[in-house]
Amino acid sequence: MTEFEQLKSRIVAHISIAKSEKRRRDISISWNGFIAAAAEYDEISPQEHLDLVNLLPRYEDDPVIEITLGTDSEVLVEWRKKFD
Repeated sequence: MTEFEQLKSRIVAHISIAKSEKRRRDISISWNGFIAAAAEYDEISPQEHLDLVNLLPRYEDDPVIEITLGTDSEVLVEWRKKFD
């Protein structure tokens, strides 16, 4: 099993066992940070990063997004429009 496949399996398992929306949110944000770090240190490819992030529920106020994209990023502005 590749690292990508292992991460994908773990993410799906963790999200599926969340018993509340708060727990699901916490798990999602934690995994988002983990995935961002893996991409930052070239442990996974940009495409693998995107594929893994797309498994997670999205939250407008996810601090990982602001840290990853930067608070004044045009990409962040576009990302936030998805929640309007």
